[in-house]
Amino acid sequence: MVFILFLSSPKVWALSIDANLFYFSDSIESTSSNAFTDTFYDVAVTINLDKRGRFFTGWSYGSLTSDRGDSGIASITITDMGPVFGWHMNRDNNWVLVAVYNLISTADFTEASSGTSEEWRGSSYKVSVGYKGYVVEEMFQAGLYLNYYGSTFSESVSNSTTLSNVSYSKSSIYPSILLSYRFE
Repeated sequence: MVFILFLSSPKVWALSIDANLFYFSDSIESTSSNAFTDTFYDVAVTINLDKRGRFFTGWSYGSLTSDRGDSGIASITITDMGPVFGWHMNRDNNWVLVAVYNLISTADFTEASSGTSEEWRGSSYKVSVGYKGYVVEEMFQAGLYLNYYGSTFSESVSNSTTLSNVSYSKSSIYPSILLSYRFE
């Protein structure tokens, strides 16, 4: 009932599609060659919760890939989904604070030295603060975010059959570029 009233008010309704992206690559040449890459991205579909657009909520889908090359260190790809909540901190809706709680977080973990792979299951969260401005008035925005990402995994599946209780985690702090398109 509240959702129907929300959608029937044209001043409140606004849909946004936000995309965040970060890519980092590093290589080291010495007696051996090592390359490191990290890629983070997420896409969120959000709707405003008030007339001024100060508060919003929606759903987020994201992925994190960290590959440590031939260094004998593991590579991991994490996929996340969950609700997103946000607050535009100033009158112009430029400064923003966003929190995402990913109810579903799965990771494909591979240890480079042995080639052993496992699937991890758990949850994660991300907190972002940043600035965004309109590139095309009231429609397209671009900005920069500083993000903290943390995930915890409580289950591990190896050899497609063995389920184990584990206590693994991964965390990262990284900047990202935001691109946002707003429908009103």
